[in-house]
Amino acid sequence: MAKLLLLFSLLAFLSCGGRLSTIEPGEASKKTDDTSDEYAPSAKEKKPNRTAFPVKSFVKIRKTLHILECKKIDGTVCKKGDKFGSMGSGISIGKARGGSLLLTAGHVCHSALSSRSLNLIEKYEVIITATNINNEEKKSVIVHHFNESNKPDLCLLFSKDLDTEGVLLAAKAPEVGEEVFGLSAPAGIFHPPTFPIISGRYSGLVDKDNAMVTVPAVGGSSGSGILNEDMRLVGILFATHPAFNVVTLTSNYHATAIFLNNALKKFAKMDI
Repeated sequence: MAKLLLLFSLLAFLSCGGRLSTIEPGEASKKTDDTSDEYAPSAKEKKPNRTAFPVKSFVKIRKTLHILECKKIDGTVCKKGDKFGSMGSGISIGKARGGSLLLTAGHVCHSALSSRSLNLIEKYEVIITATNINNEEKKSVIVHHFNESNKPDLCLLFSKDLDTEGVLLAAKAPEVGEEVFGLSAPAGIFHPPTFPIISGRYSGLVDKDNAMVTVPAVGGSSGSGILNEDMRLVGILFATHPAFNVVTLTSNYHATAIFLNNALKKFAKMDI
């Protein structure tokens, strides 16, 4: 029983950030019955350079297709007034012109219908909204987006009057094995002001536009901002492996930086 209590005491110590000191050979004869800081952590030891998580940067993206008119075809399944929705995640990169600039996955913004749907629907509209951690939902407009196989799966949105705090782009790409964090709403899980913060490791480049991380993801995770230990943006999550959802793909650091540069130039010319 004494051994068990000792084990639990040790685990509690470690779980609270405790540190076990080691005694080098020849030091056993030194006094250990005082309260000196002889075995205290060295001042040279560095703690992880991690700032507070930028929770106010997270947004949940909702896309709704509203059928306004159907083509007059016998036996059609199209019904005027029907609405179809999908959800994703997003992250603010800052505020401008009285609103927020939001980065998400390209397919989260993508609004083109399939040829089969176009054969049934005469008129429709797509509404994209973003909800912040204060549960404020605002309409969003697409500034710039890609969703092609040879380009990064990215989209920049602008949400007028939406209050957020933006994150900064990292100064460099993460190192292989570096811990990263996803701000996400997997399966739509979001209880303002709380959302899942999911950690993983940066595994490396996949191709010129994409990288691999081990941040678990499911539907709704697309568009999650991936941050490094300094809480700086290094990519946007857009896909996971169906057989092993711990393996996920993101836009890589360089592709993200190039996209943002082009998107912000486009935003500067928009009449909003």
